[in-house]
Amino acid sequence: MHSFKADVKNNRLYMHMEGFYSNDELQKAVNIAMLESKRLQPGYTVINDITELHISDMEGLQHIKKLMEFASNNGTKKVIRIIKNKLSKMQFEHVTEGANYDIVEVNSLEEAEKYLKEYHL
Repeated sequence: MHSFKADVKNNRLYMHMEGFYSNDELQKAVNIAMLESKRLQPGYTVINDITELHISDMEGLQHIKKLMEFASNNGTKKVIRIIKNKLSKMQFEHVTEGANYDIVEVNSLEEAEKYLKEYHL
């Protein structure tokens, strides 16, 4: 299951992905996320809830890497990652090495919203 919503007013992309994805499903989800982010202005913030996402293989990670590269080249300023699973955290850290945006990790959407408010994002 996934949802992607561009909040044009606040220049934010809300992403939520959970469960197991086939490579085709993951590719489709990545494409939807990229399309939704095109609605935003450069300098946007991504709130990425992946607390229940499970990436099963290297091909799946390549889809995530493609999304990261797109974000780096499409104006992402900061990614607030909501993540708890240690394996997923290591996988995401690996694929986002060298990203052209700041990454902040929090434990909940509430923490992410608090961070956004505190830093006026």
